[in-house]
Amino acid sequence: MGILDEAKVLAEALKTAHDLTLYKQFMGLYGDIMGMMTENKELRENVEELAGKLDLKAKMAFRAPFYYQAGDDIPFCQRCFEADNKAIHLNVLHNGRWQCKECNNVYGKENGPRQQPRPPGYGSGGSGEWMR
Repeated sequence: MGILDEAKVLAEALKTAHDLTLYKQFMGLYGDIMGMMTENKELRENVEELAGKLDLKAKMAFRAPFYYQAGDDIPFCQRCFEADNKAIHLNVLHNGRWQCKECNNVYGKENGPRQQPRPPGYGSGGSGEWMR
């Protein structure tokens, strides 16, 4: 029997004993138990997320200007990995450069990321002000 099941049995026993004060105190304690269980779940999820980030970091190797994983010849975006801890594969462009589909950075073998201009209407605003 789990802690919640035991708490429910105890709550019923207190209710049938007609001790309203003790029952109210127990219900406050029960609420605290529920809060701790929720916090415990959130902490476990945070630990799992951080463990995943550490695992990803251990798999990535930097060979300028790209990040790679063992056994994978397709490079990953430097900006996305370093800023957002995301492993985003780059797409090769016709001119031998590489582009990230997530952040739109373009990489060449001789240099690091370069932000591509956004087309008119891309994102917020949409007025094409970037061309002025």
